[in-house]
Amino acid sequence: MNRCPERKDQLILDVYGEMDAGQRIAWEKHLAACEACRLEKEKLLELLQASKQSSALADLSPEETQALSDSIVRKLRVEKPDHWWEWVFMANRRLTPSMAAACILILFLGWFGLNNFNSSDKVSNTSQIVLDEKIMVTDEELLENLDMLQEMEALEKLVKLLDNKIQGAYLQKGEGKTNHDTAQV
Repeated sequence: MNRCPERKDQLILDVYGEMDAGQRIAWEKHLAACEACRLEKEKLLELLQASKQSSALADLSPEETQALSDSIVRKLRVEKPDHWWEWVFMANRRLTPSMAAACILILFLGWFGLNNFNSSDKVSNTSQIVLDEKIMVTDEELLENLDMLQEMEALEKLVKLLDNKIQGAYLQKGEGKTNHDTAQV
């Protein structure tokens, strides 16, 4: 295709028989005029025919086909592990040491992680105890001062009572003068 590189796609479509009718008419006219494209088409057809012949399958009888199929199925069943861990540990023997190391590492980190988690729990428990003790101290102070608060409340009532009596006596004294003054007149 040295002379007609733009026709390469048309040549391949023609060789595989996938060219539509409109393109085929123009392509046939070009092949009639261009010997290089015609020779290239013949070479490609010969090459395709040779590859088809060399890759042709041997004809097997139905019994041979069934025997071959059964053999393949038996091999697959034998090689297929029943469980995932069989595949991991038996099929990939190179992975076993690294997986064991990873499990040990996970256990190691988990152990120390739980210990650190428990120690942080102890700190929070300690802080909770301190907080509870502070509340108990304030409760004790409140109980100690409760008597004083009750006394203060009693004093307030007494002061109100005395104030009322003083006001009442003052008012009576004031009324007494006014009655006494009116009686003298």
